[in-house]
Amino acid sequence: MMQASTLQRLQEMAHAQADAEGRRVAAMQTQLNAEEQRRQELMAYERAYYHSPPITASSAQQLQEQSLFLVKLREAIAQQGQQCATYALRLQEQQRRWQAAQAKAQSLDLLAARQLTEQQQRQRRREQKEADEFAQRRRSSGGDASLD
Repeated sequence: MMQASTLQRLQEMAHAQADAEGRRVAAMQTQLNAEEQRRQELMAYERAYYHSPPITASSAQQLQEQSLFLVKLREAIAQQGQQCATYALRLQEQQRRWQAAQAKAQSLDLLAARQLTEQQQRQRRREQKEADEFAQRRRSSGGDASLD
């Protein structure tokens, strides 16, 4: 059986690890939210561009620049979408690590609780045995005294 102090240290380390993993989840969620916000802003800019009054191009070059701008904007939206998907996958992986760390900490907590219960049961049995032995000695010494 593992010593209580060793188990306690393992519990503390496991809880610290779970807490650290949880903080990483929170940080990654914040990062994903920021990336998603950037994506939404780009999409809103694109919608606003399409709903604004048309800009009249005075030359073929200006028309080409407007067309190129829209292509670049769509590329930026697509890249930001990919970035969001990547962050979402990383967040899921981190959540799995956090859940695993929590499960490990809970397992150690359960082990510690079982050991404490077993220790308390052994203590009760020991005390009961001592009480029984004391009662037996008393009966034995009391019975011998009545024979005299």
